[in-house]
Amino acid sequence: MLEDGEFTEDGTIDFGEAGTLDFSTIGTGWMGPSAIDGLTHGGISWRVDGGTGPLEGASGIITSNFTVSGSGDVADNQWGVIYVKD
Repeated sequence: MLEDGEFTEDGTIDFGEAGTLDFSTIGTGWMGPSAIDGLTHGGISWRVDGGTGPLEGASGIITSNFTVSGSGDVADNQWGVIYVKD
């Protein structure tokens, strides 16, 4: 976690036989208190930096909007546009 609720992430998503996707944060994500007591909300965008298997050379962007309850329950909505080679 960086200052003022900002954060970054990077990693690899493994889809088994469908390959992997490597991703890294575009700028920084942010999370902080929502209008509902005890609920944190935030968002982040990731760049798809490549992949393996059928996803080799993949590119694109994935976004995430999420909430985290005081007990740690997470609701996460992710949307992405991924381009792969023919």
